[in-house]
Amino acid sequence: MAALAFVGCAHHIGPALMRASRPGAGTIVGITAPAGTDPAAIDAAFAAIEAGEARLSEWRSDSQTALLARGGPTTLAPTERSLFTVAEELRIATGGAFDICWKGGHISLEGPSISAVECPAIDLGGLLKGWLADRAAEALLGNGVDNFVVDVGGDLVAHGDRGDGAPGWPVTAAVAGRSFPIRLLNAALSTASADQQPGHITDARSGIAADALAGVFVVAPDGLRADAWDTGIFAAGNRVALPQGLCATLVTPSGADLGCR
Repeated sequence: MAALAFVGCAHHIGPALMRASRPGAGTIVGITAPAGTDPAAIDAAFAAIEAGEARLSEWRSDSQTALLARGGPTTLAPTERSLFTVAEELRIATGGAFDICWKGGHISLEGPSISAVECPAIDLGGLLKGWLADRAAEALLGNGVDNFVVDVGGDLVAHGDRGDGAPGWPVTAAVAGRSFPIRLLNAALSTASADQQPGHITDARSGIAADALAGVFVVAPDGLRADAWDTGIFAAGNRVALPQGLCATLVTPSGADLGCR
């Protein structure tokens, strides 16, 4: 869903960096941090992504998401429940253009457990990678790593700074054939663009590919909301009011960009 290029390692003066990458979440997961970072902390971050994917990926037949789709209620940890809470908030905000329930139905969040009501197919592709990036970031911070970028298939979560004298990390959002360089400080970045996978984002109300925008990127306090809201905005076609703390840049089919709002 998102394609973002991390830049700046070789082009900015600053401390040496290391980058580790491994397959995960159906894509490639990368972690960039200062050289000499404890390998055990890096391993813990990758393990957190693997554990989160095992718990919630709809592609795992034994996951809690698969259990929900089969009609079974489940109780989730607060961090896990947050994924479904944000999905429901976005469904409401977009008037149903974004919806993790396909073929009708809805997710019930009432009480301590959650359940899927007449929702035989659950699609978390619009927000799971951002949520997994958050889990890796938590693991790194919990192991004393303060400066890093986690990249889960283009969904970025950055903390601290590159160490080149400027705040944050230099990253580039690649959207609709255009590049937007920014500094990402204790925040997340995600993109949705028609040129990444044409037709892969649809308006859930009609099932038709969304085409009102050429692309969008969102900066948010966490990966979950960045990943979810860029998909929702793209699906709804700029008819969404953003919550406080989020910033979205939209690119129209004519190539004009509507600045961060």
